[in-house]
Amino acid sequence: MIMRKWILLVLMAIIPAIITAGCLTTMGVESVAYEDSAFVFQIRESGIPDDLMALIIIQRIDGLFQEEEEIIYTPLKHIPGEDTVTIDTPLPDGFYKAHIILFQDGKRLHGYITNFHVDSTEQP
Repeated sequence: MIMRKWILLVLMAIIPAIITAGCLTTMGVESVAYEDSAFVFQIRESGIPDDLMALIIIQRIDGLFQEEEEIIYTPLKHIPGEDTVTIDTPLPDGFYKAHIILFQDGKRLHGYITNFHVDSTEQP
């Protein structure tokens, strides 16, 4: 009976730790948009590290098929105090999915997936 209580107590401590593991980062990508041939997004953190890298994997969507269109791996260029980042990425017309992943010192900090449509005939 005492052994069951200890097992239950250990499980009550371990399960929440497992659920929250990897979800403790304070940095995040928000408000991703593809406009004027560039990805524009905000980073939710006031002090953006200098060595922050972005990986963007872009896939073209054609019906039920996805084909890799482009991969971009670049350091983020930002103005200190601002959290809006722009990465120029001209793409032809079509439907796309983009995976945006932020890295620092080789460690993945945050990821964001977005679907978007490029149509050069649309007027702003």
